[in-house]
Amino acid sequence: MEADKQYLKMKREMFDSTEEWHFYHWTLEAGDIGIITAANYHPWKTQLGDSVVMKVPRPTKRKPNGTRKIHLLRAIQYEPDWAIGIDPKNNKFIDLNIIPLKKTESGHKPYEVNQNGGVLVIDVKGGFTKHQSQKFPVIQKWMFEKYGVFVNRIEPKKFFKKFWVPRMAAFTEKTGKRAAAYENCIFVDQWRLENHKENHDAKAKTTDINKK
Repeated sequence: MEADKQYLKMKREMFDSTEEWHFYHWTLEAGDIGIITAANYHPWKTQLGDSVVMKVPRPTKRKPNGTRKIHLLRAIQYEPDWAIGIDPKNNKFIDLNIIPLKKTESGHKPYEVNQNGGVLVIDVKGGFTKHQSQKFPVIQKWMFEKYGVFVNRIEPKKFFKKFWVPRMAAFTEKTGKRAAAYENCIFVDQWRLENHKENHDAKAKTTDINKK
């Protein structure tokens, strides 16, 4: 997996939530078995909407036709949590929306993380509040309509049950016992044997990204 040394050595305090910290470890294990080819945390900021300024009359004795500016709306930016590169042959294993690498209308490639295949753009959520359930679909639709980028929403508790739980997240920090939320989840070795062994043995030449 293509990742710089800083990504491989990230610390807990660098992440916005525990869910992101856990998902980060999932990307390390997925890279180790060759499922993903690259990973970037907070890869870019995207301008979704410009600020809106309106001029209104403000006459004075010196300037009877004078105006002043009123800032009605601030600019809107969005920053996804991850951009993950994936080889198309692994699409059957990772059932998410892969975007082919292509330029936007402006010619910018904000989401390119590898030269071949495609990319998963991901927003990690711990669970949805009423506010989030209203806000995220708007951002998701906005990103798709403006840039052709589909942002995949991932809730680690559901995602890990579907695939595997990273070992770091599977045990509590205080007691070292199996975390109740993930007690029924399998580990990457078992998932690999059940889903990916033949493909991995035949074609994938992987590198242990945890090695220094």
